[in-house]
Amino acid sequence: MTTNILAIWKYSAILSFLLIIFGISASFAYGNETSSITGSVINGTNTNDTPVGIIVSLEIYDGDLLVAIKEDSVTEKGTFHIENIPVKDSYSYDLKTDYRDIEYSVSITSPMFSEDVTLRVYEITDNSDLVDILGYTTVINEVDSRDSLINTMEIITLENKGDRTFRADVAKNGPMSLIRFSLPSNSVDLDVQSNLSGGAVLQVDRGFAISAPIPPGTHEIIFEYRHPYSGEFLSFEKSFPFGSKVFLVLVRNGIIGVRSDELDLMEPIILGNVMYHRIEAREIPPADSVSIEFTKLPKPTIAQSVMRTILSDRFPPIAIGIFLVCILLAIFFLLFNKRHAHAGGLFSLDDPKSLEIIEEICKLDNLFASGDISESKYIQERTELKSLILGFKQTDVYEVI
Repeated sequence: MTTNILAIWKYSAILSFLLIIFGISASFAYGNETSSITGSVINGTNTNDTPVGIIVSLEIYDGDLLVAIKEDSVTEKGTFHIENIPVKDSYSYDLKTDYRDIEYSVSITSPMFSEDVTLRVYEITDNSDLVDILGYTTVINEVDSRDSLINTMEIITLENKGDRTFRADVAKNGPMSLIRFSLPSNSVDLDVQSNLSGGAVLQVDRGFAISAPIPPGTHEIIFEYRHPYSGEFLSFEKSFPFGSKVFLVLVRNGIIGVRSDELDLMEPIILGNVMYHRIEAREIPPADSVSIEFTKLPKPTIAQSVMRTILSDRFPPIAIGIFLVCILLAIFFLLFNKRHAHAGGLFSLDDPKSLEIIEEICKLDNLFASGDISESKYIQERTELKSLILGFKQTDVYEVI
């Protein structure tokens, strides 16, 4: 018995060893290719400080999955060399380093790293005068008439024209030293995206601010939000704490109107086969603001208003049930009376088919109330069910007099 156990253990060990050997051989045979990269870290600020000893990291990704991290430290000559880098067509590479507690990075596009890579770092300044807003574009693509909300996207192009990374010193200069952007009052669902690293989005008076460091060069910030309206007009002021070289408002044709006494009406433009109306202003000074008015805002339909009331938090659940019962009763009596007016007794509650159709209408109403069916499909199917009860064909036309 002991001999058998030892034999089994021996064969298992040998098998495991062979699997490891053949597995390693297979991995090399099938091209787990490696490479290396050589580069330099340069201080882009006009100083004599060389970033000696800082760590340069190469992050290797397969899609969104972090596969590996390779590192090296910067020499006295400002160079680094990273070896044994796995290479694969699906891999992407980000080269990163931290200098003065600020992250700098560059994406590596060549998988074989045939060229030297330069990574620039900078000294720090809290002087916001170095930051210019080159462009400020507001795009209106959609208006939600049911909830009376304007869906807005804003695209900001900003530039740090100096040779130092701007980082606001809130402790020294207060929150007004942050890079700030205004929002219409009561805006909701703010979503901010940027190619700037680090920092956070902070709520401030009449808008938001970003605390991310801004290195020299041009950068983009995109944010989306929705803001409510009531009535057919909405007026608000857009403020520019840092000014803007260009301010542009684009409104998709056919949804709402836009006007401003302080912006020039320009020729419409075509973006992606869609026409946009355009108003524009140039050279807006810091701390200035402009007034904008949106016109011809759509009102919610009666059905949309009712649904918004029902789905609101202030509408108690028991009231929803009572409301639906009342609606169903009203539908029933409407159908019953109308059928008797046209066909004198063809409809009967004793008819099982009629009851089944009424039940189907109730189910359809519940589906529409819960948002599980589109309005067009709801109207079509409901009309067909009513036709079955009333004995009408959908092709029948009734003149209204």
